[in-house]
Amino acid sequence: MLTLEDAPYPAGSQDHIRAIHRARLPIAVERARQSAFFKGKLDHIDMARLDDPDEWRKIPIMTKEQLRELPAESFYEDFCIGPRSDVVEYWRSGGATGRPLFYPRSAMDLYYCMESFRRLWRAVDGGPDDIAHISFPMGIHPAGHLYARAAEEMGIATLWCGSGANTPSELQIDLIRTLK
Repeated sequence: MLTLEDAPYPAGSQDHIRAIHRARLPIAVERARQSAFFKGKLDHIDMARLDDPDEWRKIPIMTKEQLRELPAESFYEDFCIGPRSDVVEYWRSGGATGRPLFYPRSAMDLYYCMESFRRLWRAVDGGPDDIAHISFPMGIHPAGHLYARAAEEMGIATLWCGSGANTPSELQIDLIRTLK
């Protein structure tokens, strides 16, 4: 498997990203084929041509609405491919466009997902001398938790306030003033 660290191109270059993309496309299709939900629906895909947009377009697109139509048992047993023993956390979709879904995540899923949140803290040069005031929702939606976890991994102190519904705005302003 090609990673950002071992690609033969400068890290982050378009060629580097394309090389990783090419290496990961077959893995994505093979994993989808493991799902009972996609049984027989991907047999026509030419695995040697996955980086050809016309070949990739042959893969049926699933919408969140189609996933919502699946009974919960079917979603977890037929669509999801990882065993229950690999699940360390369930993420709730926002639910703003309909019934929220709860997606299972493995430890490996979380490790890679967290990188996007770590990159945000690096972008602001966050470090051990900083305090992160986390005012994203802190319920079962993961965004607030991920910002806080990533900050803590990087030695940044965190204040898990949550949204105004959880911690009134006036109290949040007082905390900002108090902790500077």
